Amino acid sequence: PPSSSPPLHPKAELSKCQEEERKRAQEQESKWAEVDQFAGYQKVTKFAWDQSDKFVSIYIDWPEAAAKLTETASWDFQDRYFRLCVVEDGKGWILAQRSLCKAIDPSTSKVNIKADKIVVKLAKKAKGQTWSALDDTKDKKEAERKKRIEKGDLQGASTQQLLADMYANCTDEEREGLREAMKKNREYHDQKAKGLVD
Repeated sequence: PPSSSPPLHPKAELSKCQEEERKRAQEQESKWAEVDQFAGYQKVTKFAWDQSDKFVSIYIDWPEAAAKLTETASWDFQDRYFRLCVVEDGKGWILAQRSLCKAIDPSTSKVNIKADKIVVKLAKKAKGQTWSALDDTKDKKEAERKKRIEKGDLQGASTQQLLADMYANCTDEEREGLREAMKKNREYHDQKAKGLVD
């Protein structure tokens, strides 16, 4: 009987993984090279989003969208990115998100152009999976922090050290939330010390 292939040496396995990662990076670059053709388009910066078990929905307010954009809107969905382009009165607008938080199903994702808004419906590949944001930046940061706590420079760190690190590495919005939480915590302990609260 034919002999089975010997297992790859660890170095060969590592090299194979590096090559696959390099190919994935090249594919992403080639996919997004096309964005250059939209260099003159203005970015859509005002939108809202929410999610259900099946979809992540992005809402863009656009007066008379159905009347003006039905023939000029175009979109593209891939596993981890989407792009929406619209042209109104000769001016182009684009909303594109690469590195989506989780994978989507391009075949069932869609765009609905309503009377006064555009709704982008990203179909979740894993139904019921919660997205922390539209992109994967927050998830990557949390995974890296967890790794640091379990095996890295934060292993065995005190609560104060962990909070200091969290503060140093969070966004401005998250930092403001932490400041507010710390302020309320101080006020509570001050009142407790004065016997004003139990």
